[in-house]
Amino acid sequence: LVAGSVQMVKRGVVLEEAPAPPLVRNYRCSGRKLEERVGFRPALTPLESIADMLRRLDLDHVHDFFHPRYYNIAWMTLLDEMYPVLRPFESAF
Repeated sequence: LVAGSVQMVKRGVVLEEAPAPPLVRNYRCSGRKLEERVGFRPALTPLESIADMLRRLDLDHVHDFFHPRYYNIAWMTLLDEMYPVLRPFESAF
C-alpha cells in the first residue's frame, strides 16, 4: 500500500525481495475486540493514514529520515544502551 501510494505521487520505489525470516509472531490483527470492549474505532483507514503522511513529508529531503527524530531504531538502541543507567525503573521502553 505504501509503495503504491508513493508511486502515485510520482516518486520511485524499489522493492527488493529477500528471504523471509522464520515466523515467530503473527502480525495479523483486527480492531474488532478493541472496538467491542472500549468503543475505540480508528478515525482513519490505513490508506488515509498513508495519504496523510505523504502530504506531511518533504519527499525532496528524504535523507532526513536518518535523523533520530524519524528513525525509531536509533532511539530504541539508545534507550537500550541507557538501560543500565535507568535500572531503578522497570523498563526503558
